[in-house]
Amino acid sequence: MKINLANGTFFIHKIDFDQQCHIISQLDIDGIELTFRYLEDIDSCLKENEFLKFLSRFDSNTIHSPFGKSLDIKIYKKETVDEILKKLKKIAGKINAKNIVFHPFNFEAIPLMDRINDRLFTIENTVAENIDYLQLKDFFSRYPKLGFTLDTSHATYIGVNEFDNLFDNLKSNIKTVHLSNAWNEKQHKQFLNNLEDNKSIERFSKIKSLNNDVILTIEENFDDNLPNNINKEISFIRKWIKD
Repeated sequence: MKINLANGTFFIHKIDFDQQCHIISQLDIDGIELTFRYLEDIDSCLKENEFLKFLSRFDSNTIHSPFGKSLDIKIYKKETVDEILKKLKKIAGKINAKNIVFHPFNFEAIPLMDRINDRLFTIENTVAENIDYLQLKDFFSRYPKLGFTLDTSHATYIGVNEFDNLFDNLKSNIKTVHLSNAWNEKQHKQFLNNLEDNKSIERFSKIKSLNNDVILTIEENFDDNLPNNINKEISFIRKWIKD
């Protein structure tokens, strides 16, 4: 199973693209999830040719589309959403990304993804929308080309049974997993050194049964001591996967 790192943690520390390259080159990872927070970040990234060229050396990159309701057709015109999708797909081509992850803020945008899709797009479970696993199951039956990104932190935040419900009902749709810890309404935390039952990575052992072509993305917020703390977490997760 390929292990990626979401580069969103670098934004917390205001680390620029050149510094990111320096840190990433020291990590034991198979790819990067290129994370976009805002729509304007997409155009900015398209100008960062050296950074995109650097990322293209990895063989399991993914992309996380902008947060918020950036694909909400009730806010943006359909043509605007279509253009956003095409720009993201252009970046995906530059870094050989395996898929692009979206939050399902508005299902009206889904037919656009389906129309221009070459099995590149995935939909993620989130905490911001009132969408349960039964709705997602129905959705994937209507749009079978789209994949599922299972987020462990979001699932845990919603409820103790949500991870099992999502995994058991949508296992065949899973293309990527966003792996991070969550407890007491804290999300995207580390697993290493958090071994109590309610914080243990063992809650998600079913992940080990997924096909080897599924990409496991570490989507955690690291406080300091980069890249050492990131590599310690990666090593911990690699060992867990093999055990």
